[in-house]
Amino acid sequence: MIKLNEETVEQYHASLWSAAEKEYGSMSKVAEEEIWRISELVRGLHVLHIWQQQGSVGSAVRFLRRYDLPQRAIDVLALDYIGIEVEELEQEKAQPVKRADKWKALEDWAKKNTYAEVTTEQVVELSGFSHATVLNYIKTSPFFKKIQRGSWEVRDPKEDRVSAKNAAA
Repeated sequence: MIKLNEETVEQYHASLWSAAEKEYGSMSKVAEEEIWRISELVRGLHVLHIWQQQGSVGSAVRFLRRYDLPQRAIDVLALDYIGIEVEELEQEKAQPVKRADKWKALEDWAKKNTYAEVTTEQVVELSGFSHATVLNYIKTSPFFKKIQRGSWEVRDPKEDRVSAKNAAA
């Protein structure tokens, strides 16, 4: 998997336009469909960059689909930037996502990002659940501690229990 940043995305954008200009002879002659394809690929690369910034939690293909990217863009980006083969994409399509897997992925992310401050919306984006579902979960979850309205601190429940036990002793 290629580590993405803004510069990588901009270079990819420039290379797509350069190739289109060579093919059509001039930027003004580039076909409308090609312009849409370029914008879909660049937008998809921005989405992959967000996915990487958030810790690459869950499937990149599912994350791309949540942004309503067309399948042809997802296929190209998956092969070029994630390293997933077409067969793996087909398996990805065939396997439904279970709620338990989503909660497990969120808890794994919380373990990796202890003491990070997050908003409810960020947790909604990470988990893939509705706002109400996430709010009910983080209110009762030992992985999150309320800082203020809509803002949460990611906690390590085991560490919290040990420190509470030591403080009581």
